[in-house]
Amino acid sequence: MDDVYAASLLINLLVATGLPDQGVAGILAQDRALGESVRRQGLARALRPVWADNAVFLYAGAPVVIGKHRIEALLAAQPVLQSLTVHWAPRDGWLSAANDFAVTYGVTQITMGQETKEGTYIGCWRAESGTWRLVGLQLSPVAPPAKTVLPSDLGPKELPAAAPAGPAKEMIQADLDFAALAGRVGAPDAFAEFAAPESVVFGGGTARRGPDAIRANLSAGPQADWSWYPVYGQAAVAGDLGFTVGQSVIKPRGGGEASYGKYLTVWRKGPDGRVRFLTDAGNGRPR
Repeated sequence: MDDVYAASLLINLLVATGLPDQGVAGILAQDRALGESVRRQGLARALRPVWADNAVFLYAGAPVVIGKHRIEALLAAQPVLQSLTVHWAPRDGWLSAANDFAVTYGVTQITMGQETKEGTYIGCWRAESGTWRLVGLQLSPVAPPAKTVLPSDLGPKELPAAAPAGPAKEMIQADLDFAALAGRVGAPDAFAEFAAPESVVFGGGTARRGPDAIRANLSAGPQADWSWYPVYGQAAVAGDLGFTVGQSVIKPRGGGEASYGKYLTVWRKGPDGRVRFLTDAGNGRPR
């Protein structure tokens, strides 16, 4: 099957299974179909017809990559992807009130030879011309970050902080406030303060649901000082559902090397006007 036919077939399948007016069930169906296509065709080929032009991708070992063509260049440069199989399936998701923005999250399976390991992912979607386009994707490490090959034209390795503007302005501001609170009181209490009641965060293969469980999980880990800031954001036109992407540094309090990462945080604006996060995940980036 050539690339043109494969792309046409996938787009027709996704349009049939995931129209924006079909609600959360529709976007979950599209995401499930895409996960199957990724398993059959590989990440680069399966995702090519689905990316939005201004999509952002969080791939372990790479910087934050913004723009469809840069994302495609990054994936094309990874020889390790030829020796493994990636598959994902959604667990749940959220939809904006106007059905113009959606988020899915779920479990990944990466198979290399006889070994299969599990991870997680977050996908962010915007309705464009009657179908869903992928505007943000965060994956748990598909391969060891040390094997990540960085093409020359991925953009800056370090991006400046995003200014609160556009439909995602309240979410960018919430992320800035979230980071500032973590600097004052520590990450566990800050995460609990900014987590929505229905929030879910995955760690070690286990889901932590709600502010108290998220605080307890972070408190049980090694003590560290967290700092971060958002560099990018997108949201529904009404600003009720969206995401921010940013860069982070985690410094162990007992000494040792700092961990440089990037993250994707999904936000919802509630009926009370408060902006709180629904889920959050990240992976490593170059220093």
